[in-house]
Amino acid sequence: MPYMQTKSTRNAIFSVAKHTKTLDIAFLHHFRPTVYYMLAVVAITLLSTIAIASTTYADNVDFSVTIAPSLNVTIPTNIVSLNLNPANSAFSSQDLIVSVGTNNITGYTLTMTADSTDLTRTEAVGSTTPTISTLANEVAENEFTANRWGYRFSDNTTNTNYQPFATSIPFNESDSAVNNDARTITFGAKVNTEQAPGTYELALVFTAVANPGLQSLVINFDEGVESVAVKTGSATGTTVGTVSTSGGAVNGLAYNTAYYLVPTYASGKGLSAWSQPSGTVGTLSCVATSTCDTDETPYYTTGDGTNAVILASKNKLYLQDVTSSTCPETATLVYDSRDEEKYMIQKLADEKCWMLDNLRLGSTSSMTLKNTDTNITASTYTLPASISSGFNSYTAAQINTASKATNATYSSNITSSSFNDNNTAKIGVYYNYYAATAGGIRSSSNSSNASADRDICPKGWRMPTGGSSGEYQALYTAYSSDNVNFQTALRTPLSGYFSNSNAYNWTHYGYFWSATRYNSTSMYRLYVSVSDVYPQSNYDRNYGYSVRCVLK
Repeated sequence: MPYMQTKSTRNAIFSVAKHTKTLDIAFLHHFRPTVYYMLAVVAITLLSTIAIASTTYADNVDFSVTIAPSLNVTIPTNIVSLNLNPANSAFSSQDLIVSVGTNNITGYTLTMTADSTDLTRTEAVGSTTPTISTLANEVAENEFTANRWGYRFSDNTTNTNYQPFATSIPFNESDSAVNNDARTITFGAKVNTEQAPGTYELALVFTAVANPGLQSLVINFDEGVESVAVKTGSATGTTVGTVSTSGGAVNGLAYNTAYYLVPTYASGKGLSAWSQPSGTVGTLSCVATSTCDTDETPYYTTGDGTNAVILASKNKLYLQDVTSSTCPETATLVYDSRDEEKYMIQKLADEKCWMLDNLRLGSTSSMTLKNTDTNITASTYTLPASISSGFNSYTAAQINTASKATNATYSSNITSSSFNDNNTAKIGVYYNYYAATAGGIRSSSNSSNASADRDICPKGWRMPTGGSSGEYQALYTAYSSDNVNFQTALRTPLSGYFSNSNAYNWTHYGYFWSATRYNSTSMYRLYVSVSDVYPQSNYDRNYGYSVRCVLK
């Protein structure tokens, strides 16, 4: 809160309003009066000795020292007075030193304000009141404009020009406690004989405000959460503190700063919802969406007061455990047990359970897949770090670079805000057909005339069939062959394709592999654009396309 005491004068060119308030250090102790009692009992019996019983009592005295907050503004003079001689258009200047002291550990902010940018003559001339306007632009002292005034800070060695005055000027600040933080401001003015004689004044107000203190964030969670890390910069940024017990706090957080909250869940647990208790300050937001029930990396912007959040967990639903009877009727977040990636799934109009996001398996490195969690026939398959087939060769690193492009457009009628989960509009990973089928169909020539009998979809899922009797066509028909309804339901981003170490056409077209053979060099695919859907499209197997999965 600003502290101020105003004093003005009419005997100077302009005067300064000085604002000073000191809160002294207070040493306090608390003494609790105590009454002591002693009871002595003396018993005398014939032929007995004298027995004396005594009891000693002790009590505590609490002693404490309380240091009050302080914010001191010191201005040595209440008046800045410039005596100008208009006969020779003389320039005159005077310094004003303002110092601040505070024990506030986050420092202070000092601002100089005024009601006007002009100095006003204390006596009117006829029906008018003459003024001296501030500079129109910054100037050096030897070029100072006549009948103008301005200021400069003497510690600004990079710019020694005088500046136009403003009604609010940041004067000084500190981000820590200071004893005597002084800054000198120099006021200058110049007049000629065109300026009416007299005294011109302007009251300046110096307002010092203690910066908000360091904040604490209390995090509450249930038994499904093991800990919550508080990070800066991003969900993978620097950890500034970790809460491992519900109700614990991370201290020393900066005011009005966003911190990312990254939970670690107990085995088989996932996110239910984040919430903010009533009566607390700060703002809870989500990284990708407007709510915090499907995003595990919300961020919290601290306020000045009690900061707190609550995290509720629930049992995770894995893709590998979904059955036709348990497939949700509405879009639901599930996990892939192989890499803990999150996907949305839903039973659509064809009564089949579909994955509503592009597969992102192997987005960071090669990985060994097992037939216990993947739709493969062999016991294991290694999704390679380098994938070569047909005319094209590209590495997992190149695939990953392309897959990181986000916010691909669905269509002119569908926006990412239509979907409430953190995977919206992500391209995912591109796979050539050899990778998509877990090594099942390798080259551009398929002499066996076979469709894919294996793929890298989760166990219990598979790539959809293509062609006129395929599942892509059946789903399209179920939505009355309406392009927008189909794309809205299946959520098909215009993810483009990958070829010769580059990604092409994303935000323009989307291509999705099917499990069905078209001819010896091509497979059926789903093709979408901004306005069209072709569920019976086909193309060469050596290109990198997106993969979707449907429940078997």
